[in-house]
Amino acid sequence: MRSIYNKWLDSYELAYDEPAAVNRIACPSCGQLCLNLLFIVESGADVRGTSAYWCGVCLRGLPPNRTLIPQGGLVVERGNEIVPNYTLVIDDGREG
Repeated sequence: MRSIYNKWLDSYELAYDEPAAVNRIACPSCGQLCLNLLFIVESGADVRGTSAYWCGVCLRGLPPNRTLIPQGGLVVERGNEIVPNYTLVIDDGREG
């Protein structure tokens, strides 16, 4: 059985590969279709940003991560982002 952390990584990969589909991906924690993915940048010309990936229902998500911004990714300049204080899903080293 895959850990909840690995399920979150799988869903992030799907959302990253096709950002427009994020609203069709079920939350790995609660099953709702309310995931959010945005990339926070210093300026609109940046090609790298800090990703924020969370569920708007259960308020769980992955830790922020510095990454390349995918084609079609939602970009927000730092200071203009609205990201709730969500609970981080982290790797606890277990697979079950």
